Amino acid sequence: MKKKCLQAAGVVLFLGFVLGLGWVIGKNTQSSIPVMGDSLQGNSSGQASEEAEEPPAPSENYYWDDLDVLEPEFEVNAELDDHMSVRLLGALERPADGEAPELGAYYNVNSTLIGIDPGHLGYTGEKYKNVGAVSVFDTPEYEWSLQVGHALQEELNQRGYDVYMVRTTNVQKEYPYNNGHRALAMNSMECDLAVSIHWDSFSDGDVNGWHAIYKGDKESDNYLLAKAVSDAYEEALDGDIRKYSNPRSRDDLWLLNLLEMPSMLLECGYSSNEKDAAWLEDEENHSVIAKAIADGIDHYFAMKETEE
Repeated sequence: MKKKCLQAAGVVLFLGFVLGLGWVIGKNTQSSIPVMGDSLQGNSSGQASEEAEEPPAPSENYYWDDLDVLEPEFEVNAELDDHMSVRLLGALERPADGEAPELGAYYNVNSTLIGIDPGHLGYTGEKYKNVGAVSVFDTPEYEWSLQVGHALQEELNQRGYDVYMVRTTNVQKEYPYNNGHRALAMNSMECDLAVSIHWDSFSDGDVNGWHAIYKGDKESDNYLLAKAVSDAYEEALDGDIRKYSNPRSRDDLWLLNLLEMPSMLLECGYSSNEKDAAWLEDEENHSVIAKAIADGIDHYFAMKETEE
């Protein structure tokens, strides 16, 4: 009998040891989950959301550790083009005088802040480099859009505007931004307006022209901005590239849907059309594009002042 009691006690002790060890391992495993700031997987309070899908953990796909300016206080729920849900956490703080954020460029901190998005290069959910359309001369859209973006940045700085560039290089690992991250950055920087620079493409090389895109109706500031830039662009090009259409309203573009300031996207021409592409890729015309967009921005603010 005594022997059986000792055996039973041994079993109890062994089970207690196993359960205790499992608790310790579980706790350590939970505490070692990679996080961004205080909480990557949950909301800003650090509690996991039961309704939304968990965002991807930090990995080589996002390089969260390199984005020191991201903080967990800001949260955006967005929907990818392929209808996969993603949650973006983090906020860019507007810098003090004389300082620049780690991502993008920022100057003359006391005036109006313009957000510039040189299209493409961002993380697509499958690979880093979303090159956009490639022209008939084999130039990828992301390279061309950055060249025009720099020209626009310089033009706006000369006119006294602050400028925030979503990206300033074509080094893909420095900018793992999909369009949701780009909107997040410009919203968090509290840009006064935003312009996204692109070129178009089509399977039929005879299709040509340019057009502006906005979200909303013709009573919106988005339309007012798109119309002002469109008019200035048409005048500057003087028929070198035809106007494909008047500003078009679309509600299916993730970037424009998430931006919280007046915004527009300019398709500057068709890179699949030889005539359009030749004009767009001429470096002298980059300043023509930049000045036209800047003229449109000037006109937009002039109209807003008149309204007030």
